[in-house]
Amino acid sequence: MERKLEIRTSSSRIGEGDEEMEPCTPTGQYYSSSSLSVCILAVLEWEVPVDDDSKIMSLIQDVFLPINPRFSSILVTGKSGEKNWKKVAVKLEDHIKVPVFEEGLTVECYDEYFQEYLSEIAMERLNKSRPLWEIHIFKYPTSNGAATTVFKLHHALGDGYSLMGALFSCLQKADNPSLSSTFPSIRSDNHMNKKKSVLELLCVFKNTVTDFTWSLFKSNVLEDHVSPIRSGRQGIEFRPVSISTITFSLDQVKEIKPKLGGTVNDVIVGIIFYGIRLYMEATNQGSGNARSTALVLLNTREATAYQSLEEMEKPETKGPWGNNFGYIHVSIPEATNIDTSDPLEFTSLAISNLIGPAEKMSLAKYPLKGLYFMVVNIPQSLMVTIVSYMGKLRITIGSEKELIDQKLFNTCMENAFERIYKASMKTVTGKSGEKNWKKVAVKLEDHIKVPVFEEGLTVECYDEYFQEYLSEIAMERLNKSRPLWKIHIFKYPTSNGDATTVFKLHHALGDGYSLMGALFSCLQKADNPSLSSTFPSIRSDNHMNKKKSVLELLSVFKNTVTDFTWSLFKSNVLEDHVSPIRSGRQGVDFRPVSISTITFSLDKVKEIKPKLGGTVNDVIVGIIFYGIRLYMEATNQGSGNARSTALVFLNTREATAYQSLEEMEKPETKGPWGNNFGYIHKTSLAISNLIGPVEKMSLAKYPLKGLYFMVVNIPQSLMVTIVSYMGKLRITIGSEKELIDQKLFNTCMENAFERIYKASMKTVST
Repeated sequence: MERKLEIRTSSSRIGEGDEEMEPCTPTGQYYSSSSLSVCILAVLEWEVPVDDDSKIMSLIQDVFLPINPRFSSILVTGKSGEKNWKKVAVKLEDHIKVPVFEEGLTVECYDEYFQEYLSEIAMERLNKSRPLWEIHIFKYPTSNGAATTVFKLHHALGDGYSLMGALFSCLQKADNPSLSSTFPSIRSDNHMNKKKSVLELLCVFKNTVTDFTWSLFKSNVLEDHVSPIRSGRQGIEFRPVSISTITFSLDQVKEIKPKLGGTVNDVIVGIIFYGIRLYMEATNQGSGNARSTALVLLNTREATAYQSLEEMEKPETKGPWGNNFGYIHVSIPEATNIDTSDPLEFTSLAISNLIGPAEKMSLAKYPLKGLYFMVVNIPQSLMVTIVSYMGKLRITIGSEKELIDQKLFNTCMENAFERIYKASMKTVTGKSGEKNWKKVAVKLEDHIKVPVFEEGLTVECYDEYFQEYLSEIAMERLNKSRPLWKIHIFKYPTSNGDATTVFKLHHALGDGYSLMGALFSCLQKADNPSLSSTFPSIRSDNHMNKKKSVLELLSVFKNTVTDFTWSLFKSNVLEDHVSPIRSGRQGVDFRPVSISTITFSLDKVKEIKPKLGGTVNDVIVGIIFYGIRLYMEATNQGSGNARSTALVFLNTREATAYQSLEEMEKPETKGPWGNNFGYIHKTSLAISNLIGPVEKMSLAKYPLKGLYFMVVNIPQSLMVTIVSYMGKLRITIGSEKELIDQKLFNTCMENAFERIYKASMKTVST
């Protein structure tokens, strides 16, 4: 849309009576014109409810307003037509908005209300007779936080660097509120810092001229095609907008980066562009070739990191406050054949995005769970913004309402990320392609994580927080530039203990026998800490030890061949049905997981065992399988007959008991460290079983109340693990989120145990 604006400027502060005014920059005038009123929405998601209104008012008065004089100023037009900032008194009640909705609704309902509310405030024009900002406090829980605050800030106040940097400066570290946020460094690549040759300088000059000419041509002559992401309507900036977000792991993005020889920005842009082309093809086949261009905003400051507010205001600062950005036009690569094209071809461009704090932040007593921002009232059908926080990338999509299918668009973005990540993992660095373990210095602060939540809540609240936290860390990829482990210390009481420690250990380090055996070796007996844990014996049945007859050996051979043939056939030909325990979706290993546990008496299991003439493992597997069938019938009648099979992990070591760490490392040991297991390949669920200590254990002065383990990031919708401790069996269920009803599943497991136990007891009386 053509805009003819006359922008008048003044070069210094001017006096109007006794009042001193500051001139508005040309960019600020452009963004606050009659035909364009661009705003930035900054969204902060809190882990705890925001309920203290007096504290909120105090924070705004004492922390937010002093950030910059423009937050207490309005734009006035002088006699010559120029615009200036004029200081005024601020009435907080005119700027603080607290929407009211019905109490006691579900999180899903409040999600919808918040999305509608966000869309509404995005389209409302700010009142120019007041300072150009508003704060909206949404006090209801959503799927992303217990409460949400939205800062609506006019672009005339400053750009994203200024405004988001200002908000970051209001935050403190959650684990130490006396410390303010540290601004992450925006590092330049080494090749940008080294002295360039004449050839390199000529190349830079040529690229500059080419980009400038193309951008000029694109701005004035060449128009993008109407497509699934561009309506081509006039006045798009006045039309309703939909806003949604998706989150990616920054560690995974960094894993992709070296495989491509590019930057983090290259990877991010590749994901966005590839996701856009996937969406275009999904909605309108052939539109993947439509001419589509991105307007990429670039910070033009010299500063390589966020500056403090004091630094921004200095005359000679490299990171001044205000609107200091340029832009270039970048063509989105065409996708002739989206399914067969190499996803890595979409990662050759760069884009500027905002970097958020690396550590967990809080404002007063409110810990910050997440944040994102969006630029609204712009003349485009699609706007994508990116900000990082606590090792995660939050990509926000703002789109013209009713033009873009937000759910499908987000799915395409996630598919783009998965495809690019998987394709990059296939790319092996190194001459021979082999991988080796390399000894490095360990920084414990990179591996020990202590989440912060509100103090003084109920055990039930902390149960929910812990389950959410466990689900989050299950899906986060470990950073492969560091040793592959993390320890999370949850210091709040749950229904299972006064505190909880989670060891996240990569399977490349070893299997369950190795890793759990190592953890057990760190424990001491609670009644005598000078004694270490005794490793429970993994006893073989007597018939396994005695000499076998020829007939028995032939039977073993026949069973081995049958099992191997069936497993081979099952792995490659016969697929399980889609059922209540199997979604059949691609990329299940990348989807969120829910984790819960149930406990059974080991003595009762041993009571059942002789009645059935089997082993303890036979009884446990029987309970699990029976419970699964009960669940399938309870959720979908008739699905109990669906073809469903289990992936059973088998320890292949000769050792019949846990070995000490010294024994594991010996060359001729029967229980070596590492991954030494096989499996019978099935497809609906996986089962893994470990034996834990018999007696009560402790670590240092901390007595151990319970323990369990879970294998995550596997390509199955359901994973069941079993571990024994102090005469109890702890069964842990890890399931694809939103596929399996965890409460109903656990109830079915308990019913299965009770029915099998009662049936076995009746066998005695008869």
